[in-house]
Amino acid sequence: MLSRARNLTGQLALTGALKPRLGPSGDLAATRDAGQAMRWAVLGLTVVAIPIVLLTAGSHLGPGIRYADVLALCVALATFSLGSLIVPWERVDDQWLLVLAGGPTVFTAALSSLTGAGSSPYFALYAPVLAVAGWYLTGKQASVAVALVLGTEVWRATVLDRSGSLDHLAVALPLAVVIAATASLTARSLRNALTEARSQQVRLAAALDHVRAFGRDAGVAVLDQLERALASLFEAEVTVVRLDALKPSDVDLAPVLVTGRTATALVKGAERVHALVRLESRAPFSAQEMRLAAILAEAAGRTIDAHELLQQAQAER
Repeated sequence: MLSRARNLTGQLALTGALKPRLGPSGDLAATRDAGQAMRWAVLGLTVVAIPIVLLTAGSHLGPGIRYADVLALCVALATFSLGSLIVPWERVDDQWLLVLAGGPTVFTAALSSLTGAGSSPYFALYAPVLAVAGWYLTGKQASVAVALVLGTEVWRATVLDRSGSLDHLAVALPLAVVIAATASLTARSLRNALTEARSQQVRLAAALDHVRAFGRDAGVAVLDQLERALASLFEAEVTVVRLDALKPSDVDLAPVLVTGRTATALVKGAERVHALVRLESRAPFSAQEMRLAAILAEAAGRTIDAHELLQQAQAER
């Protein structure tokens, strides 16, 4: 379905029916660029975390640790977050977005080493860091972010403070994994919903453009235009069977019938059935696609009616 939307977007951009700013794939962006959005999330996390740390760290400092050390860490995190704002993330490969999660992760590990090691209350900062990573990164990248947290804690316990304190990971790390997974699944669900909504909007715009084109060129048969429109919209094999049958007055004919990946639409006029159209697609047809097919078929039927009335009026002159 998304490949259909990409093709439609390109067609609309070329015809002038829709003039969006297209991404590298020629498709419309359903959401903001992940890098641009994630840097603001990291900045927001920084703005919230630093005041809390500065107000509470004094009572948690380890032996020989000065408050100035914590202040220096906060300045480093603020510099990292502000620096990320000037990076053109839309031009950077997505794999480098892990850097945005890495900065706060290293900050949290260093802060923990200054404020009680494995018993530091600031271990809780890993939770929002992983939530941001899960929301903006791919599932594989979010897994790497979780591994980064684990590796950073091992580094903290063996190199930074040499406390060897890792017992807290047995409880805290599974909770952090759940947070990251929940954020990732929620973000994926929302992105899919936005992508589907945009796909439907693009297809509707393209269908309306085809409707406006029916009958515009007197040298092209309306049924031929309908065939090309349906093939373009749904990436389906379209077969048009021309008919000239009276529409029964005592039977309500369904506009579209669907059987698996095959759909059949009637091109109906006011009094006659002009054609039967058969569509065969590689993917099942959605209800919204069938409504669009019915609209196109009805528009084509009414256009044929209008042409016949015009020809009749001209012949009677």
